[in-house]
Amino acid sequence: MGRSLFARRGSEVTFSSCITHILKFDFQIPSCLITAVRILLIEDHGDTAAALSIILRTRGYAVETVATAKQALEADLAGLALVISDIGLPDDDGLSLFRKLREKRRIEAIALSGYGTERDVRASLDAGFAAHLTKPIVIETLVAAIEKVLSTGTVNTAAS
Repeated sequence: MGRSLFARRGSEVTFSSCITHILKFDFQIPSCLITAVRILLIEDHGDTAAALSIILRTRGYAVETVATAKQALEADLAGLALVISDIGLPDDDGLSLFRKLREKRRIEAIALSGYGTERDVRASLDAGFAAHLTKPIVIETLVAAIEKVLSTGTVNTAAS
């Protein structure tokens, strides 16, 4: 089996790979040539939005944060890889917002909610969300859901 290592140092990104321990290669790519995965975070609670944004940025994602459905609908969706949306927003619910965003562009999304009953989860999945995560969010669970959605386009699970 092959094994690869990705490391970011300063302005360069280094990839190392060892294929069946026979062939080893290293190469570097200037980080300016690597585009971060863009995420639109829709969260009206300022502290939660700031914390999630910081954590996701430290994990290498480019995060744009908005606090309302109106701002989300005005956001540039071009090149966006994923939406992470709170369900309870001040000017609309996240379920109908996501349906509106999907009318503009096919995009994957993860729902965040303070409610995690089977009915709440089903409503999120029925609205087209790939996953429904219940607050308080476990960062490792969120990152795993992001990676799963980005690699497969779907998760279709609930997590707390």
